[in-house]
Amino acid sequence: MGNGTVDELCTARAPRERIIQTLASMQDLQGVEASIGTPVPSIAMPMHLSLDSVSAPVSVSNGRSGVFAKAFRAGALDPYSFSDAVAAAKAAGEAQIAPRLIAADVNEEVLVFELLGSDWRMALASDMRKPDFKSAVLSAKKAWHRQGKLSKTISPFDVVRDYAVRLKPHLNPKGCCPIPFKGAIPFLSAMQWSARIEEALSAAGTDLGPIHGENAVSNIMAGPDGHIRLVDFDRAVNADPIFDLGSLCLEFCNNDKERMEAVEIYLGRPDQAVLARVKLYGIVDDLLWACWALLAETSQDMVGPEWLKYASNRLIRMNYHLQTFDMRQLLARA
Repeated sequence: MGNGTVDELCTARAPRERIIQTLASMQDLQGVEASIGTPVPSIAMPMHLSLDSVSAPVSVSNGRSGVFAKAFRAGALDPYSFSDAVAAAKAAGEAQIAPRLIAADVNEEVLVFELLGSDWRMALASDMRKPDFKSAVLSAKKAWHRQGKLSKTISPFDVVRDYAVRLKPHLNPKGCCPIPFKGAIPFLSAMQWSARIEEALSAAGTDLGPIHGENAVSNIMAGPDGHIRLVDFDRAVNADPIFDLGSLCLEFCNNDKERMEAVEIYLGRPDQAVLARVKLYGIVDDLLWACWALLAETSQDMVGPEWLKYASNRLIRMNYHLQTFDMRQLLARA
């Protein structure tokens, strides 16, 4: 898309139409020349990037700072909500944990953030193996967990159940809208394990506070002088903060030694019970996102070539952990 005033861009017909509409409604940008950059690519494998939205940097004239705009795909946030995403993004920005939220358009479901400078980049899994970087990320997660509680409380188990209800009709190969999934989906067994894990954690008792909810390394921005910012608080709700730790450990930990190092950085001490919860939540996180990806395959707004592969890979890792972890011991320790 070429340059032009925001009012002129508003009349253009483009995939980024909702973003343009939001920019046109922003008082600070009235009559300002704007140029929407290349959208962030949607990549499911090997990273989890821009899957539920279309987002792009926006440069503006008159020496003003650019912005970063994000428009959600229809239904991508269910069972979360746009209003909750707005509240979490605002809180994270004000706490300097995330980029500052500049505007939110409820009608278009578009968020507009401050644009981080060219000296910022998306983090890589290799960054998480650097002690200082890993400590900075875990400190940022912990700082978010210590913020005031959000308005919405929903556990990852609640989300899995919501996905399961909507997904069930599509898992019947003889149904009206089956998912063209090759190979068996261990759906019943996976749901049974999720219920057992929930029962064990409920019996042991868990904390409740704001979680990030989207713990892919691609949701970490690395800046100058070792600074980091977390992004994508769209699924931030009140739940057990250790869920974030378990989900994040899936990204860079290959064994219990590495998981315990993350626990020790986060808590300031090693803790076998928390390590058990980290491993159990990792299993749940894989199931949650596998179900989300399979549901995306059923949506006209979300359908893409990588959803089935993404779901399959997360189910494979889930099954691997179920087979290699001592589940009886983990459930007892948690």
